[in-house]
Amino acid sequence: KEIYKFLSRIFDIQMPYNFTLTEVYATVKTPSSSGIPSFQIQQNTLDMLSVALTIDAGEKTSRTASTAVVISDTTLDINGIIEFDIDAIGTDLKGLVIYLVGYQRF
Repeated sequence: KEIYKFLSRIFDIQMPYNFTLTEVYATVKTPSSSGIPSFQIQQNTLDMLSVALTIDAGEKTSRTASTAVVISDTTLDINGIIEFDIDAIGTDLKGLVIYLVGYQRF
């Protein structure tokens, strides 16, 4: 099981190998004081989450979110372009880290 950790700035990465995604979660250093931060992950411009990753106001992790993330595409392909999008940021949120958990496919 591998964990990939991505910092808050939104950027693209290119997958170095085939990867099966088993879990996605996020943490923050300073939670949103109001509003629900929401994040989407895309591969080659296609959404990978059918229910976006969210962190409830006042919470530091998506693992306690009232709406659970749903991964609709678990296959990250070699050379696939992975993009992390902030759909909503909330108020005062700082220190976002998004984790991709899974394993390399051979």
